[in-house]
Amino acid sequence: MYNKEDFIDVPFYETYNSENDFMIDNDILYRCYAKSTVVTIPSGIKKIKKGAFKYLINNEEREIDWKQFCIKTEEENPTPLKKIVLPNSVTTIEEETFANLKYLEEINIPDRITEIPNSLFCNCYNLKKINVPNTVTKIGDKAFCCCSNLNKINIPDFVEEIGKEAFYMCGGMEGKTFKISRCIKKIGEQAFGFTGARFLISSECECGKDAFLGCDDVERCE
Repeated sequence: MYNKEDFIDVPFYETYNSENDFMIDNDILYRCYAKSTVVTIPSGIKKIKKGAFKYLINNEEREIDWKQFCIKTEEENPTPLKKIVLPNSVTTIEEETFANLKYLEEINIPDRITEIPNSLFCNCYNLKKINVPNTVTKIGDKAFCCCSNLNKINIPDFVEEIGKEAFYMCGGMEGKTFKISRCIKKIGEQAFGFTGARFLISSECECGKDAFLGCDDVERCE
């Protein structure tokens, strides 16, 4: 039996509603403090700095904040950040920006982005799908490393280079077939290591050591 004073209102955690959730200067996003499962980045942002989402990585502060609103017994913590919506105004995202957001499931990549930088989504274990725009020409080192649930991704025809360990341990790709564009001239070491996927690649493509280690099959074609 609980007393009335043991209860207080629980805040709504589903959507972003306050500009106070962001630290912004000169169209650059420096920090996100949002306490919601879905975060919509304000329009007009052109650049997202490394560490902008660092506050949300381990969710410790979010859990502490949640508990002060809960009943004075054990209570489930709020669902952590699952979706980020980026405006099309974004042209630059620094490396590691979304790394280690382990509950993130969905995010869009704006059409003006030309490079997926190093470790951008590294250790985003629950990321399920990514639509890479045709403007992207390079996928950096460890860009999607250990995104173990990533099962839907396109590699645009205009990508020229895929960095080392870019898709390493992306087990969600297992059983799928990927035809690598002729535009891709270089694939780094262990880029697709232990994905379990099948690949068709150009005979002219330069592949680093163990680029396809643990894959189902690799076929060279003219």
